Parts: sequence; structure tokens; C-alpha cells
Amino acid sequence: MSIGARSLIGAVALASLLAGCVRVDDGRIEREPQAGGGAGGSSGGAGGTGGAGTSGVGGSGQGGIAGLDPENPGGSGGSSGLPAPDVNAIFETGCAMATAKAELPPVNLLFVLDRSQSMRCNPPPTTSSSDCETTPERAIGSEQSKWEITRDALNNAIHALPSQTVVGMSYFSNDDACGVNSRPRIPLRTLVPGQIAAIEASLQNVVPNGSTPLVGATILAYRHLHDAALAGTIRGERFVVLITDGEQSEMCIDEGRCTDKQSCTDLLVNEEVGKASGPGVEIRTFVIGVPGSEPAREVLSSRAERM
Repeated sequence: MSIGARSLIGAVALASLLAGCVRVDDGRIEREPQAGGGAGGSSGGAGGTGGAGTSGVGGSGQGGIAGLDPENPGGSGGSSGLPAPDVNAIFETGCAMATAKAELPPVNLLFVLDRSQSMRCNPPPTTSSSDCETTPERAIGSEQSKWEITRDALNNAIHALPSQTVVGMSYFSNDDACGVNSRPRIPLRTLVPGQIAAIEASLQNVVPNGSTPLVGATILAYRHLHDAALAGTIRGERFVVLITDGEQSEMCIDEGRCTDKQSCTDLLVNEEVGKASGPGVEIRTFVIGVPGSEPAREVLSSRAERM
């Protein structure tokens, strides 16, 4: 099976998981039976390379590491998804409601996408992670880049989601350096045809560039979802879906709270992730490693275990 196919299967499995009550059994994702019958499914994965960086830090819109508090929104982050999240725990409440009322609570998804320059590369084995970091360019024009594989898989996943799902889209960086913004590029809206068209057009127009301000982007995504919930513009389950090919860039730091990529990541995982998933906030996160993220898999997995 090709790398692109594995990525597509993984993305569609995510869409299926979020579309209804599911359970995990020996690594398989299966839909829980409900009134009128049930269905089953399986998921595959994908993995890939570390991100390459550029010098410089973005100006306005630079991502901070502000804390997220139920009474003082300010941002938080975390990661989950490698290994597979505890789906049974995440959806236990929703499935119980579905049994009683034959409906699920609304699902709000904010996709946070890595568009750093390393996403230009062909995935391994065509371009190794180390070669991509040195020269973040497509080596073979006739083969898809990591971004194109991600874009196509995500488009398929979006089309598989129920129309009542609320979806938004953010990118990092947003200024070809280290910039991030709490306001999504595509605002959170239900998947009516116009929203799907806006997402497709946005994904098609992305040109990967810049570094990987993963920590700031994740924190500001949490802040946006939390603010929207407090304002009453969204209701129901809330998820951040972080899609990346690597780790936080060294130059994309918040000097007020961390000094290098490790301390920024530790701040996110050890301090902020609990606030995001805790009472009064209750936002959950999936992390999807795109083709080429294999060198970062151990790091991403360790982050997931802290969720």
C-alpha cells in the first residue's frame, strides 16, 4: 500500500470515528451498534519527517503561550492520537446520549495544519527526513509532496463527515516564519456546501513555507474553541485536530515562558494540556502524523500519553 493511500485511510478513519459512536477493539476502530443496526470499520496509519526551519520570528500574530483558564481564556494545548486515543473514554458520554435519545451531541472540529516548508518535500523513501531538513523542496515533480498527500486525504475526510459537523481550519505558520493566530483561516461553520467549497479552495491555495510554531498554534486553537463556547457560538463536543510532519521549531519560542523547543513543548504538555482537557474547558485533541513524520513519532507518542 502506498504512503498516500495509508494517509487517506487514516484520515477517513478519523472522520468515521468523529461521525458516530465507536469503540476500539484490538487496534480496530468499530462503530457501536445503535437502533436499526451497526457498522464496522478499520483504520490505518501514516507517518513521516521532522520539519525544517527558517530564520526569523513572525511579527504580528506571533503565537504566545498564554494559559487557558475557564474564567480567564488565554490558550492551551496538547496532543493525542499516536498511539490511538482512548476513543471509548472520549465518546462514552455521547454514546450514552445516543442510546437514550437516538442522537449525538454536536461535534466541533478545528483542524490545525502544518504548512511549514518541510511539507514541500516528497515523503520517504523518495526524500529522507534529513535531506528534507537540509533542502526542503520536492525532489521528484511527478510524485506528490507531503502537503499534497495531506490535502487530498483531508478533503476526503471532510466529505465523509456528517453535514451537521462544525469545522474550521487554521495553518501554521501564517507568515512564512513563526506566526500563528487564534482566528482560524476558515471560521468554524457547519459543513454546508459553501463551507466545504471554502475549505477545498483554502487547502488548494496553500504554498508550504516557514517554520513550525506547533506549540503556539495548538494553544491558540484551544483558546479560540474555548472563547467560542463561552460566547455560545458553538455547543457540544470540541476537538483540535493537529496535523504535522514534525516537532516545534527551535526559533519559534515565547521568550516570556520558554527558552527553546524542548522547554516550550514541556510547557505545553506538562502545564497547559491539563487545563485544555479539564473541567470548564473540556477540549480534546488528536494528533495526526503525516507521511514523513516517522522521526517525530516517539516525541508525538510521548505527548499523546500525557493527554
